[in-house]
Amino acid sequence: NHLISPVGDVDWKKFTLTQTSNVTISTSGTAGDTELWLYSSNCTTQLGYDDDSGVDLFSSINMSSLAVGTYYVLVK
Repeated sequence: NHLISPVGDVDWKKFTLTQTSNVTISTSGTAGDTELWLYSSNCTTQLGYDDDSGVDLFSSINMSSLAVGTYYVLVK
């Protein structure tokens, strides 16, 4: 869990998988509009993007069988 504040804030989050996993990254709240990007460990290869697939104007990225490694999420 991570707080995205104030409006217009841009945040990077990192996570590491120790086994192949199905991963869901999503934003939610009482009000807002977000975008999500998922990048591989080199932070240059984009693996996923979403603008409005979550509830209301929030975002959600669903990845099946994401390999072992470190990943970065950009939340805007």
